[in-house]
Amino acid sequence: MFDNPALILLILVFLLVFSYLFLRINDKSGSKSNISSLKNISPEEAIQEVESCILNKDHLAAQEFATKYLEMDPAFDDLRRLLVKSFIDTKKEYDAITHLLVLLSNNPNEVKLNLQLAILYQNTRQYKRAIQYYNNVIKQDNTNVMAMRNIASLYMYERQFDSALKTYKQLTNAIPEEEDKIEIYISMGDIYMNQGENKLALDYYKKALYKNEKNTVLLKKIRKLYTRLKDNNSIIRVSKLLLELEPQNFEYYKDLIELYFSLKQYDKALEYATKAMTLPKKDETVIKSLMARIYTYTGKASEAVKIIKEEMHYDRKDLDMVKTLAMAHCKDKKYKRAVEVCMDAIEAAQPSAVPKLQGIISTILSEEGLYLFELGQTAEAFEKFSEALQYNSENPDVYYRLASTNRSVKNYSEAIKNCKRAIDLSPENSIYYEYLGDIYTDLQNQIEAKKQYKEAISIDPRNASAHTKYGVIQASNKDFSGAIKSLTTALSIDETNPDIRYNLALIYELAGKTDLARQEYKKVLAIDPNHKEAKNNLQILGTGE
Repeated sequence: MFDNPALILLILVFLLVFSYLFLRINDKSGSKSNISSLKNISPEEAIQEVESCILNKDHLAAQEFATKYLEMDPAFDDLRRLLVKSFIDTKKEYDAITHLLVLLSNNPNEVKLNLQLAILYQNTRQYKRAIQYYNNVIKQDNTNVMAMRNIASLYMYERQFDSALKTYKQLTNAIPEEEDKIEIYISMGDIYMNQGENKLALDYYKKALYKNEKNTVLLKKIRKLYTRLKDNNSIIRVSKLLLELEPQNFEYYKDLIELYFSLKQYDKALEYATKAMTLPKKDETVIKSLMARIYTYTGKASEAVKIIKEEMHYDRKDLDMVKTLAMAHCKDKKYKRAVEVCMDAIEAAQPSAVPKLQGIISTILSEEGLYLFELGQTAEAFEKFSEALQYNSENPDVYYRLASTNRSVKNYSEAIKNCKRAIDLSPENSIYYEYLGDIYTDLQNQIEAKKQYKEAISIDPRNASAHTKYGVIQASNKDFSGAIKSLTTALSIDETNPDIRYNLALIYELAGKTDLARQEYKKVLAIDPNHKEAKNNLQILGTGE
């Protein structure tokens, strides 16, 4: 028999199956005897047993005992709560969720159960279910700060921004201390900023600055919003504040230099460029390039050329350097040399850079066209404009300069056509709309002029000149209250501009508000003592004393 391997294998299999069945029968009878023995344990004793196991950190024993007892008594909620606690303590979140759902079916409005379930769903990344149970909590208790904070963060993760904002607003009402609302204000500001609601975002970031004035991350966000709103004075103020907090930060200097340059405040730009050169860590090439640009537009073109050629190791493959050098020659009225610089760069340029260089040539030629026009060489000027368009037929500045030239010779139809083309090519530039308004003003077409000034303001609310011109048209239509509002807005943007203040004084006078008119005329003369019209009008009105 033992020489038969197949028979031996069959006997072994039989023995294994028999052993398995014997053990299963014993286990079932053991379970029955266990459950039977649990009947002798009172609910109070069961609670004490599980609490003792948990206290001794014997969670496995606590969980086995509680599970078996609950098979016998499923409605024993207090024991099930202890079991949930043990599962949570041992990070068995899914088991805890199962038993919490049973508890919740018996106690659907219990805040604590809903909150526990929401947190567990959040921890297991079941965010939609977590949101559902946090909402249950908030319906029962609209002052539950934890639930509101957590659901708001989940709404953010799920990109439900409107729901997040609604919850954050509830939170701000539920939290009494302003200091504890700072992070909420920042989150609300972030949402509004991403939605393009710049003014609302700014309001909440400003609130977040409470006891947090030196938060550079927050200040950078605020500066970005001011940039979007084109509020240059505020950009400068915040940039200077950042510089005070981090005086060695080169990027802050660079931002200020470029901002002052764009505002044509060249003295200030040069002041900060000079300071930036003293920093231990700086990009000297960037600073020198900025200084060269400043010199280019302050009548020191030869110095700009010197910096580029002698101090910056001129590289004709560097597009910014080429542009700076070419424009320096252009401002020095060396137009031919400026074009040669660009042509030389084209020879060494990558194909993608060629259109940009041609655009620079186009701008230079249009500058030359303006210069020729000023010299009275009208035919030659228009030839230059035509040549400029051959290099780049989509350069809005060329059309803008053409509009200016045509307006000067009273060729208004062409001027309007040129200006509209500039707008088509660069619809975000408010200056083009303002200039089109100026042309319509020449034609005494106030309806179209007003329309264009209004468009300029909508594109750039910080365009003081457009506000002023819009106000002047309002005054001519006897809308004095509207005109005063427009001129006041213009002054809030450019308060030291004597012409804006003079126009406001004139409107006050037309509106019969002579005292206010006198005040404004005096302010005009404080800014510009030689302002003849202000002097004459004040003399006519008298001092009022």
